[in-house]
Amino acid sequence: TLSCLSYVSYLLAQFLLSLKKRTKRLAGYRTPRSLNDDHLSPAMKLCATYTTIIILPYCFNSFTYADIIHVFRTWLGPQTRSEDDPYRFAEARHAKGFLDNKIQKDLADFLDWTERDYKKGLLPAVLSTARRLINAENATLRDELIYFRIQLGYLPTNFVKWPLVRRIVVASLALRQDRHGPLTQDLYAEGLLMQLFMQHQFSARRKGMMEFTHISKSGGTSFCRLAVDNGCQSDTEWNCLVDAFGDDPRYFDQSYHEILRRSWNTSCDDIEKPMKPRLPISCRTRRMWLQRHAQTAYANEYTAFGGFTSPVLAHPCRNMLTVLQLRHPYERIISHIKFAWIIYLLRCGERDSRAVYLKNRNRTDVWLALMPAPLNNYLIRSLLGEVVFNLPRGAISQAHLDIARGILAKHYDVLLVLEDENLFQASLRYGLGFQRLNPRHDNKAPKSAKESLPRDLWNLYDLNRLDQFGVLMARLDAIVYDAASRVAKSGVAVTPTPSPPPSQQPRCFPWDMDKPHCRDGGFRRCGWIGDR
Repeated sequence: TLSCLSYVSYLLAQFLLSLKKRTKRLAGYRTPRSLNDDHLSPAMKLCATYTTIIILPYCFNSFTYADIIHVFRTWLGPQTRSEDDPYRFAEARHAKGFLDNKIQKDLADFLDWTERDYKKGLLPAVLSTARRLINAENATLRDELIYFRIQLGYLPTNFVKWPLVRRIVVASLALRQDRHGPLTQDLYAEGLLMQLFMQHQFSARRKGMMEFTHISKSGGTSFCRLAVDNGCQSDTEWNCLVDAFGDDPRYFDQSYHEILRRSWNTSCDDIEKPMKPRLPISCRTRRMWLQRHAQTAYANEYTAFGGFTSPVLAHPCRNMLTVLQLRHPYERIISHIKFAWIIYLLRCGERDSRAVYLKNRNRTDVWLALMPAPLNNYLIRSLLGEVVFNLPRGAISQAHLDIARGILAKHYDVLLVLEDENLFQASLRYGLGFQRLNPRHDNKAPKSAKESLPRDLWNLYDLNRLDQFGVLMARLDAIVYDAASRVAKSGVAVTPTPSPPPSQQPRCFPWDMDKPHCRDGGFRRCGWIGDR
């Protein structure tokens, strides 16, 4: 009976919300951009409150009071064993200040610069509610959480800044607990997290395609094969790249390659993967191409689109599910140098590589001049478009870092962190809906490539300092995924059915749709985006 009443109340609340929007539209008014209490009738408030109180505990088998604390501490707090120690566990239920100073400052700065950058549109109202939630007393906490859920319900389902909204909400919940202690209304917080997860899942299904931003030497080849193992349609022979798009990686400065050659007569006057411009191909054209060729995923291993004249115009393709994989910059630099050494050995031969081009390979200035982008803030260059990607070495500034942080938080639906296995697995399972979670590792450099590493490698580290902002955003997402995982364990279906084995049938082109293996449209399940 309770489940039926909950479902009816939920439908009634949705009906009243849609009716109010429609009434205003018929009367010549636009739906308000900022949602205030004046816009909500008492009946709507009652239905929303009843839905939050009833539907979650009885239909979703919700958290216990201690669970929600454990979720936030698992992903943002210091690593403790409080779950094994009943005394420390009881103490954790009442403790404040579980965030260390750096994470606390980073979360506060994240909300501050978001408020500074977004003065118009739908986000200011969301940020205002987040501020009230952070400072809410226990007596008003329930009302703020319910109000937040109603406010998010007013946002369009195709709102391009949903990833940023999700991270704002979770950051505000984390700061609220850190400053005022554990949430006394954890049931309502759980409902908020589940609402964010359901929206993410719905958005992925609606888009139906995935764009993977492949930061070279960050595990992208393995991810490409993992996506295909989970039923995504893509070209693994090209690392999920589409040759027509021109998104292949750019490593080497051809002019410096010629300087190294001098007057020597070698067999490799032109090096592979040189720096070169890309023809502008819009996201709409890319999506149409993928549809025509029955593909559901592709990779971009160059840089973001739109940043031809200014980095603030750079963006991934938001008409697809956007995925970005992160790796520690020091490890990536070492991998890049080893890979470049192998390219020279294969392309130019061992004699010319050792005696002509890279006879001074033990010096970082040689490598930095030869590969200015991969060895100098490669992630920032990859996020900010061609105008920043082609800047000379040492030209990346704090302003570029700030813009890159904003693009990462706003535009990327799923963030994968290569070195953190638990975070990586959670993002694959609940961020992408993958069932097969063990990637096949590819492109390992041979041991002989170690001789290519310069002796003063630490000089490159100063040009590629670790920025934990992307990892922090991924951890905020993991809190939402953790909420989904607990609901999944209770029996509610929030994960897709297991993907079928990779098909050996040929790819389905538009002219093949009458063939037996193409009658389903040529698409196979690919996590959330194929779960339609």
